[in-house]
Amino acid sequence: MPVTGIALDIGTSGIRALAIDREAGDAIASAATSWHPLPGTNLIDHLLFSATFGQDLARRIMIRTINGLVEILCDPHSIESMAICGNTGQISLVMGAEIRDLLMSPASLGQKGIRIPDRSARSIDARTLGLEVSCDLHVPPAIRAEVGADALALIHKSGMIGKNSVMAVDLGTNAEMALSAGGKIYVGSAAAGPAIEGQHIRHGMLAAPGAIAGIAYDWGWTLQVLDDTLHPAEGDTIDLGPGTVRRKGQVQARGITGTGVISLVSAGLGKGIITPSNIRAPGGNLVLQDGISFSEEDLVEAGKAFGAIRAGQMTLAETAGTSIDTIHTCHLAGTAGSFVDPLRARDVEIVPPSAGTIVRHGNTSLEMAADLAAGTERLETLQRIADEAEHVAFSGSRIFSDLFIHELAYWCEGAPRFRKTKPWPDPAVHQKPPQWIPETTTFTFPQYRVPVPDWTENSARILKVCPHHALKAGDAGIEVDLRLCRGTSCLRCQRSGLAFDQPDE
Repeated sequence: MPVTGIALDIGTSGIRALAIDREAGDAIASAATSWHPLPGTNLIDHLLFSATFGQDLARRIMIRTINGLVEILCDPHSIESMAICGNTGQISLVMGAEIRDLLMSPASLGQKGIRIPDRSARSIDARTLGLEVSCDLHVPPAIRAEVGADALALIHKSGMIGKNSVMAVDLGTNAEMALSAGGKIYVGSAAAGPAIEGQHIRHGMLAAPGAIAGIAYDWGWTLQVLDDTLHPAEGDTIDLGPGTVRRKGQVQARGITGTGVISLVSAGLGKGIITPSNIRAPGGNLVLQDGISFSEEDLVEAGKAFGAIRAGQMTLAETAGTSIDTIHTCHLAGTAGSFVDPLRARDVEIVPPSAGTIVRHGNTSLEMAADLAAGTERLETLQRIADEAEHVAFSGSRIFSDLFIHELAYWCEGAPRFRKTKPWPDPAVHQKPPQWIPETTTFTFPQYRVPVPDWTENSARILKVCPHHALKAGDAGIEVDLRLCRGTSCLRCQRSGLAFDQPDE
């Protein structure tokens, strides 16, 4: 039996586990949840679930899910090492650690006497968390509360340390970013918001079957729609604007992802149909496929996210005493960063236009956890990187505030902004191959069931109150579709009598 290490990546869209042979240095197998086990569509939803219904409930759900993944992968008795990585909030949910500093302003923390917890690197007995393994759990450090271990993983695994004028961006809700310049690493988090992951867009959705994930020109604009295996398939080919269908596609669309939004806005800008903050189409709507459209209101929401990321990048550059136009290499990670068309991302300037090299990474968070579990990486090294990084707090930065106002004026009001008149040359795009490649991957489907001992007319009525159609009758109660549930940002079902905070465990 191979000596096994387990690597865990706790992401906002789900949990991924990787079993490795520590002696051979090979990946054995992986298992992943198809969605996050807590209700909600983003990190704030998950944190608010914990704050509202109790950290212990959230931790038990997370630990139960991890134990299930481990059981799929190997005999727990063979595990000699386990490591975890992810953003600060998700790791805190697993650890049952303080999260209020992630939800409150520094002033509110001081008024309430809440101390910011120590998030240094550490190793703990995994059994103390309820994990059904007899080994240590290695936890890498966060750089700051909003710049977590997943951002540290991108900095380290990209090889940017010690290089000059290199940017790294995790394209997600928190938009963690780093700049290597002048022998230092500058880090920040732009809090781009959920639009970058397809949320707060009228027909937006996370990556799932039926999601429009991109658009490409092929004698008409062909929509790329995710199929049942989450691979892009050919959707309808349309005339961009009125949405006239030139050719019917292979799959039906249900919504549009963040990468689809980036691709669509890029195409609209290039064709002149989009001139922020207007869409030159009937009713200000880009008609896509199967009733899915993109409105001027959606454009403003997307523009806020794009503007926050660009303002953050320029703030890091100014803090480092350089210019955003000197960036020659940009590393991309995160769910959106791993799948977005880098040229489309450059068009909307969430990738610096000057970058002559763009590198797309896979899951650097899981890779770093695997290195720790295999014993080829040391927590001391990661702590040193975290300690030496200079954190730039955008929330208190006058530079960021001024730049973001200009970005908002451009995307939301159509105000002009300076652009380089000479077009930048097309960049070289590289896809970094994954370091750990498992032979098989098994997907699980986390369930959230609320027992209903006595079915009544009100129970049937509760099924209909969810505006997102996330509720259905099950064998022993009401089942919540975690792909659709908005968690504590909605709770209409609870106000109608469902004991949402008492799931079947």
